[in-house]
Amino acid sequence: MMNPQGSVDYLARDGRAYVTLNRPEKRNAMSQHMWEQLMHAYDRAEDDDDVRVVVLSGAGDDFCAGHDLAEVGNQYGNGGTDENGHKRRPSQRARRQYDKTYSKARELLLLAEVWSAQEARENGLVNKVVPLGELHERGEEWAERIVRLPRDGIALGKAATNMAMQTLGVTSQFAYGPVLHTLATNMRWEPGEFNFMKERSVSGVRASTHQREAFYQTPRKQDS
Repeated sequence: MMNPQGSVDYLARDGRAYVTLNRPEKRNAMSQHMWEQLMHAYDRAEDDDDVRVVVLSGAGDDFCAGHDLAEVGNQYGNGGTDENGHKRRPSQRARRQYDKTYSKARELLLLAEVWSAQEARENGLVNKVVPLGELHERGEEWAERIVRLPRDGIALGKAATNMAMQTLGVTSQFAYGPVLHTLATNMRWEPGEFNFMKERSVSGVRASTHQREAFYQTPRKQDS
């Protein structure tokens, strides 16, 4: 029976760990269940001394649509009820605990643009863009080049890179990112602003997503 929350499949062979996001009916949108499985898959690969490279892919025609928007705003759990029996929103503590695993690209946050694969490459979010028919072959070429390297050399090289990023302060985002995301998801919306949470409850995820894209792509009248 298909898991409605999706799954992350794991297969280790030939020095590779093949990790597959398996929720093609939702374009492999990541549910919290899948995030947890993905972290577990990375742990398995790290603990396997024969694995030298991880190949991450998506089942079906899409790699990953990102976070499952149906869970946004609902992922923090139930805040319980107050003394009058009314539902409470989840506490900031619960929200921050959940948000510890996320951080975002600043330009995408401010401009709400939808980038093509080529634009993502030009802005440094992906290393290379190849035709779909060549994707598996090119991925295997990269994996083969990595698995031929000395295992300890790969591990030490990654560790040295991480230490350099820590020295430069690059990884500090993982400390303050959860706090800022928690606050951002609890902000007030003013008249004339697009509230995805509200629209989703009225129109559903698919319709509200299209409405959001149209809202930011349509020129807005300046307030007088």
